Amino acid sequence: MIDSQDYTDWCEYAGLYLKNHSHAARYRTYEQKISEAGLVTRIVHDFIQIAGDEIDLANWRSYSVYETGKHLKYRIEKTAFAMQAIGAPQIAEKIPTIKDRSPMSQLMQSGGDLEDMMQQIDPLQALQDIRKNIANEYPNLAAQAGITPETSSPTPVDPEIETLAEIKALLEAYVTSHQQDLQSDLDQHGDPRQDPDFDPQRRLQELEDQRLREARRASQLDDVQKLKRLMKKFERRYKKVASIRRELADLYSDYAEDQTDLLPKLKDCLAECEEFQQKYHNIFHPQITKDPALQKRLDDFGTHTIDEEFEFETIRVSWPKPAGFQGDWTGLRVELEVQPGEDQQLSLLLDAMDRLQSRLPSLEDDLKQEIVNSFSEYWDWMEEDEKSDYEVTFDDEGVPTFDSLKSDIGTPSITLMIPAWPDDDEVTIEGYVPVKWDCEHGYMFKWEDGLE
Repeated sequence: MIDSQDYTDWCEYAGLYLKNHSHAARYRTYEQKISEAGLVTRIVHDFIQIAGDEIDLANWRSYSVYETGKHLKYRIEKTAFAMQAIGAPQIAEKIPTIKDRSPMSQLMQSGGDLEDMMQQIDPLQALQDIRKNIANEYPNLAAQAGITPETSSPTPVDPEIETLAEIKALLEAYVTSHQQDLQSDLDQHGDPRQDPDFDPQRRLQELEDQRLREARRASQLDDVQKLKRLMKKFERRYKKVASIRRELADLYSDYAEDQTDLLPKLKDCLAECEEFQQKYHNIFHPQITKDPALQKRLDDFGTHTIDEEFEFETIRVSWPKPAGFQGDWTGLRVELEVQPGEDQQLSLLLDAMDRLQSRLPSLEDDLKQEIVNSFSEYWDWMEEDEKSDYEVTFDDEGVPTFDSLKSDIGTPSITLMIPAWPDDDEVTIEGYVPVKWDCEHGYMFKWEDGLE
């Protein structure tokens, strides 16, 4: 009969996940390959292995959960889901409420001010904590370095959650009741341990070799593009006028869109600047295609600028207010990144813009909800004096209303590109929204192309 350890070992030897980015990345990969029962088994088993002698949720959240952003959210949600699935509702309910108390989290909460953080924590104690965590997490390496893991006092049992012994028992009972699902996973992907010549160490080395081969292949594909860019860059002359053009065009556009409350001298200067740009039209308004149909498609989206990124050998086409991208909340800035002379690439990106335009209402609704969720996560971490900076209202379920956050949200912008061109024509759409509660990073998002 399969038990949790047996299933976890199988996951490793079967090579379901070769990388080592994070637990969240591992679970996302597993979710695509194995049954829900298999995913639950692996998540809870990992949790038990990390826990050690007894469950300390604060320590787990602060020092074992290292993901950020949407990856952090995914791991927390999946861990709580797995606990609920095995029949441990108390810990499932508590996991999402535990706050990160690690030194790095305190630094982030202090606004990135290291001096302020050092005033709040004891640096020597923080270093001792880091050393202890490393020694406990990697005892073999610690022993080689002459570091002995410290013997800590027993972790107090939390009466509000299930004990470690109870969770272990619940997991094994869950595994017993889901034997058919787990066996189906083994049958689907094969079990290398059934080979008469199976050797655990040899198998792990085979998987490591496979991981390195895939990493080298990805690196080589990147270097192909790099070599092509370098050859093109060598053949082209770098135009020093480009940086001046960019600075002048950016400053001009800052005022040209809205000329209210401008000094008369500035208005006269803007008119002079407009004549100057028309005089050197080919420099300030270059065309990236000689195809009339493609040029018309660019023009149909409205006034746009074209800027060459010499360092990356790309051209950036930007619409501050593209036609058809004005939603019920706000307009959308749109940019395309295309390589010089690649009309086919430009055509594919414009096709993606057309598809995006038709899907904008639903995407906009999803984005609004994501922004609300982002604010909710920050709200839970804010101190009371920080919360006083926001005039936010909440609905009956305690969820912030989007309308009350509008004044704290900037104009979204998206960039469409084909990163692996010409080997792959898949369009990626990356977006950014300035938000008051995270001025440094804003809220970043991705949209699917929607190509059928």
